[in-house]
Amino acid sequence: MNICFVAIVLFGLVLTCTSDKKCVTQVNFTYHVWIGDDVDTQYEINLTAPSGSHFIDAMFQAAGLDQNFAFDFIQYDFGKFITTIAGVSNNEATSQFWMIYNLPFVPNTGNPPGDEYLSPVGVDLIEVQDGYHYLFWYRTVDLSTHT
Repeated sequence: MNICFVAIVLFGLVLTCTSDKKCVTQVNFTYHVWIGDDVDTQYEINLTAPSGSHFIDAMFQAAGLDQNFAFDFIQYDFGKFITTIAGVSNNEATSQFWMIYNLPFVPNTGNPPGDEYLSPVGVDLIEVQDGYHYLFWYRTVDLSTHT
C-alpha cells in the first residue's frame, strides 16, 4: 500500500488521498499553553490532524514534537483529567488549575478569553476544528463557579 500521494486543497482544507482511493480531510489548528494568571510563560504549536481527531491526540502529537507540551493525566471513567503540562501541576492549595478553551480566534494575553469559551467537554471529546485555537491556561479558578 502506498503512503498518501495526493493532497487537494478545497475551501482551505487539505484532502489527502492514498493509492487505494481513501481520502481524509486534514484540519489545521493551533495549540496554545499559557502559564500564570498574568501569563508569565506561553507556548504555541501549529498542528495538522485528520478531520474528526480529538484534542487528546493533538496533545500527544504536540508533546512528541516539543517537550514544552509534555503532559500528565489521570484516567477516569469519563476520560482523561489533565494534571500537568510543561512540568506545571494543578495546585489545589492555591486553586490553580489547567483550563481548556476552544477558540475560533487567536488568544490575546491583553484581552484573555472569558469563561464562555471554556470547553464543556474534556480533551477526549473535543473534536479539533480547522482554524481553531485550543488554549490550555494554568490560572487561578474560583471553585464556587467551576464545579
